[in-house]
Amino acid sequence: MGKKGWLVGILAVGTLVVIVLARLPASQVISQVPLPKGMVLSGVTGTAWEGQALSASWHGHNLGKVSWSLLYSKALRGRAEYRLTFGDNNFSGLHGHSQVGFGLGGWSINDLSVSMPAGLVSNIASLPVPAFGQIEVAMNDALYSNARCEQGQGQLHWRDGSVSFDNGPLSLGNTTATLTCEGGAVAVIGEQNGRQVTSEFSFHLAADQSYQTQLLMKLRASFPSDLARQLRRMAKRDGQGRYQLSFGGRL
Repeated sequence: MGKKGWLVGILAVGTLVVIVLARLPASQVISQVPLPKGMVLSGVTGTAWEGQALSASWHGHNLGKVSWSLLYSKALRGRAEYRLTFGDNNFSGLHGHSQVGFGLGGWSINDLSVSMPAGLVSNIASLPVPAFGQIEVAMNDALYSNARCEQGQGQLHWRDGSVSFDNGPLSLGNTTATLTCEGGAVAVIGEQNGRQVTSEFSFHLAADQSYQTQLLMKLRASFPSDLARQLRRMAKRDGQGRYQLSFGGRL
């Protein structure tokens, strides 16, 4: 069989795979897919080719609906890859889209774009203080396998951010950070610029779930006086007038 014959054969097999996938009920396929830990899909309708789940929850937090459509060009090459849209502006405030594939190496994620209220993140993460503003995440060429991020790089923006303490709110303005992961280790490095405080920060999470956080803060004149007194008890200023805080532990 010549080279052209092999190509025709591969295309024929790929087309057959696509036809079979198109006829499978989505509920049957979803039950066999290894979803990320903590993810549950409910109200699944449609087929493996195109369908939706009326509700997607992450560790008990409802994030809205998910819709998918199979990418025909990828299926012809024997790979299940989908275009996803997800979220619900009227319910959780989260919305976004991505191109997601699954193979022997795990989940691949491309063209991920997510926007969500900071309050949703603080609730899911059980943070001790409420957070406000809008968080946007973009990521390309990420690989997720064995319940961890194997590789990936992206950007995070927290716009008009603020947090609320017992003695009042703290305005953080805009925050920008770079997200990277490799071999299960995650790093977040960025800076924040607001009318009450500016800062530089880094967060490193190792594959064994140990973490290290560093924060350099420079207070502006409008920084809340009660918080400033607490900060002075925790840290000293360096030669540039910045307070340095370091934390570490294990999740």
